[in-house]
Amino acid sequence: MKKRILHIGNIANNAYLNAKILNKSGDSINDVLVMDYFHIMGCPEWEDSKLNEYVDEFNPNWKKSKINFLRPSWFYQGEKNKILKIILQSKIKKKNYIDLLLLKFRLFFSKFINTSLNSFFSLNTVLKLKVPNYLLPSAYKSLKKNFPNRKINFTFKDYLHLIQHFKPELIELFKYYDIIHCYGTDVIQPLIHNCFKYVCYEHGTLRSIPFQNNFYGKLVLNSYCMTKHLFITNSDTVKNVKKVKCKSHSFIPHPINEKWKLDKNIKKLKTTLLKNLNHDFILFHPPRHHWEDMKTIDESYDKSWLKGNDIFFNGVKNFIKKTDANPIIITVEWGQKVNESKKLIEHLGIERNVKWIQPQSIFMMTKYFSISDIIIDQFILGAFGSITAKALFHGKPIMTYVDEKSLNGFFKTIPPVINVENSEQITSLLNKFYKNRKLLEDIGYLGKKWYEKNHSNKVILEKLYLVYNNI
Repeated sequence: MKKRILHIGNIANNAYLNAKILNKSGDSINDVLVMDYFHIMGCPEWEDSKLNEYVDEFNPNWKKSKINFLRPSWFYQGEKNKILKIILQSKIKKKNYIDLLLLKFRLFFSKFINTSLNSFFSLNTVLKLKVPNYLLPSAYKSLKKNFPNRKINFTFKDYLHLIQHFKPELIELFKYYDIIHCYGTDVIQPLIHNCFKYVCYEHGTLRSIPFQNNFYGKLVLNSYCMTKHLFITNSDTVKNVKKVKCKSHSFIPHPINEKWKLDKNIKKLKTTLLKNLNHDFILFHPPRHHWEDMKTIDESYDKSWLKGNDIFFNGVKNFIKKTDANPIIITVEWGQKVNESKKLIEHLGIERNVKWIQPQSIFMMTKYFSISDIIIDQFILGAFGSITAKALFHGKPIMTYVDEKSLNGFFKTIPPVINVENSEQITSLLNKFYKNRKLLEDIGYLGKKWYEKNHSNKVILEKLYLVYNNI
């Protein structure tokens, strides 16, 4: 019998793409549940439609957009209470009248208990008391048991947060699946609802969240400890596996959409996208803008969000200064530090070489990949995500920083990227490849071959089933 798998959480469309790959294989039945999260990069339209217009980043209105796209029936997204009702009804519609009646009774009783507890603990939060052990729910009791050396205390406020996250519908829903595959901080959902047939998927979540002394930190820590398996997507986080006492883990690449191919009509595309701008070297820099002057931050600073955009811009400035090149940098207007990046670009005097664009759907992003000489990713973490993977898939040369030592345990061979970590290296290598485009073609070719062997959807499918089949 085919296993039924529920994927919960969909940041960066990781759940959607994994479920799509799995459903296409025909060897399992996969649904995706996304609660209270509507960011454009967590929607199927962003991946699989020919979207080429602006939509609101955090709350897109897909009905008003001019796209011809129908969401798959296995993808459920919406406000938590509404979408839970919809997905649960889709599972019980073939049940008889008595089953439906019993379900309604169980839900009513659970909600009554939950509301009563909510009222009780709301009154006690004012006192900021510690919850005595005999009142602790199982999710907290097991945490204290699993990490006896950590000073973990629970207040009534923690208990209140737990009650507010508890949904009786999830207990009922989980009964219809063999495996719950949780992404990001949604790993807490099975634990809260006393379901232990779950696997976790971290996409940077393992860096700092489990070690924070707050509601999410405590529960994410325990969820990683009690999971059947932990999929790790970032090589820099593997050092934290022992800290969370995870019993089983493996590395899995970020999934990317292999549906879209490079556009071969480059000349026409350049005219359309660049409006006949007279530039002889196209550099596409799509990561979000989030950077700090590394000289001004100390060791305790959480670098997990940083992309090092300033490192790239400084490198480009010196490249232009030392050569007769007239490059264009296409960069995306999103991230916390967009204004700082604009000020830096103005300070460096390279405004005429920079073209800002709005966040692009994968369909449109592929067109910018098509016309670019080099794709530029991040320069801080040493791990890589979907931008580098997309470049490798398309056979486009990618400039980024990878920590080869940490990647050794993840891949059999290191990906053939243009590996740099400071502005001086960027300047030097841009100069080298500007003068010799044949080298870029060779790097792109090797990248595509590496992707097929180490990072493809086929590789991901095998890694997923290797774990699923043992649960």
